[in-house]
Amino acid sequence: MLGYTPVPGDAYASIERLQGEVLFGAFVRAVHHWSANLLVLVAGLHMLRVFLTGGFLEGRELNWVVGLVLLGAIAASAFTGYLLPWDQLAFWAVTIVTGMAAYVPVAGLALASLLRGGEEIGPDTLVNYYALHTQWLPVLLFAGAGFHFWRVRKAGGVVVPPDAVRDEKGKAEQVLFLPHLLWREAAVALVLLATVSLFSAVVRAPLGPAANPGLSLNPAKAPWYFLGFQELLVHLHPLFAVVVVPLCGACTLVALPWLGFPKEDPRGAWFLSETGRRTARLAALVALVVTPVLVLADAALLGNSGGSTGGAALLTRGLLPTAALLVACVAGFRLLAIPLRRDAPRGDPGALRVPRGGFRRADRRGNLVPRAGDEAGVAVERVTPPSERAAQSPRRSFLRLAWVGLGVAAIGEAAWIVASFLKPRPKAVTNAGSLVVAGPMESFAPGSVTAFPAGKFYLVRLADGGFLALHRQCTHLGCSVPWDEAAGRFACPCHASLFDLRGDVLAPPAPRPLDLFAIRIENGIVKVDVSAAIRRSAFDASQVTRG
Repeated sequence: MLGYTPVPGDAYASIERLQGEVLFGAFVRAVHHWSANLLVLVAGLHMLRVFLTGGFLEGRELNWVVGLVLLGAIAASAFTGYLLPWDQLAFWAVTIVTGMAAYVPVAGLALASLLRGGEEIGPDTLVNYYALHTQWLPVLLFAGAGFHFWRVRKAGGVVVPPDAVRDEKGKAEQVLFLPHLLWREAAVALVLLATVSLFSAVVRAPLGPAANPGLSLNPAKAPWYFLGFQELLVHLHPLFAVVVVPLCGACTLVALPWLGFPKEDPRGAWFLSETGRRTARLAALVALVVTPVLVLADAALLGNSGGSTGGAALLTRGLLPTAALLVACVAGFRLLAIPLRRDAPRGDPGALRVPRGGFRRADRRGNLVPRAGDEAGVAVERVTPPSERAAQSPRRSFLRLAWVGLGVAAIGEAAWIVASFLKPRPKAVTNAGSLVVAGPMESFAPGSVTAFPAGKFYLVRLADGGFLALHRQCTHLGCSVPWDEAAGRFACPCHASLFDLRGDVLAPPAPRPLDLFAIRIENGIVKVDVSAAIRRSAFDASQVTRG
């Protein structure tokens, strides 16, 4: 932090100076880089372990949600730090990720502008991400981690597996934190530190050429932890790839503890039951075999048209595959369910009875409710009598509501502060800075394409003599689109979108033609106004400027 300057002109030089001139600078940066990537991986594996062992149930529901928030904060911390070196790899990776936000309905452009700190990646983006990476997110992570550990203690510690050694009362045997657990954790920490240090000494953190907004990498890719979302855009309609599928996944993860897992299953056991193990094997088979087959079939049969936004694409690339995914998820969840057949005294008046082998869903209080006409069966769960419910302390209910209200207020306040901080700052636009003088008309031959890197546009002169000023940014994810003189087309290096001489889409996933800039021709001199790009849905003759 002491040697880094969060300014586009100096950020890259700061990293070069850190790696080449500061003693152990390259080693410290490598440790930071590889540790950050490892933290994302370990946090994801930890969440997976908690899920597969049922560690999110029975008093741990809130902590599961807190863990999801921490996982998102870890990914956000890694993402905000990804841009700071200001090299080609970082610049275009952040461009790709922020470009995905533009596909959000209604608020997409505003959201993308919020993430960038303006219309494009620039100085405001770098300053905002630096502040988030070094101040806001560390505070959230430390506070959230402390609360997360406290909730583990409140729940009685980690989930104990069913095969643990127990005393005569059935309680699992425990050992003192000091020295047993402390020494084990210290040993693991030292081994991990030595491994990361050795790897960082051998493998440096990557640093490519300095960021060049006018020349995209080929291919331009998001960071590995966001790469799946980028690839979804190849195979799904943008609305479903960016909004529907991730939102459904996030909501499912949050609601997971309340989806009615049977209370009889052993907590702490891997996959909870034989049915769970069978379902896990099926899921692994689908992930390793079926998914690649579907990807290859999509590329072979339907072609690379994931970005098409027509009505047919909304059905074939959005509704149908998403519906199939939901059906598969529901079927998998049903495979996890276990028939609620538990023996209990038939004469117990406080028990509900359901038919043998039948499935019952719980009401909002967690009690199993029978269907009309059910008479014979076995008792599966005792229902709290209404008199006992009425006797519960109203003070506890009030405190619970108060804590929820305060939590919602705190989250709203934090969101407002962050949104205000990230809000793009207005910039004064002057005619001198927004008007680019291209040159005399006769200096551009008919059918020619001339690049203006400073203005971030191509000046195209059509065969009939008309002019078009095409934005260099691909309308898919914002990559810089080079002109292929031999093929006579623009080819995006990110997802291989193709555009013709007029900027029309030849091959998706780009959803619309290249944006335009307004052109003025004064006394035979071509001038381009680059203050604002003009969005369009198709080429129209009125878009051509003639002398």
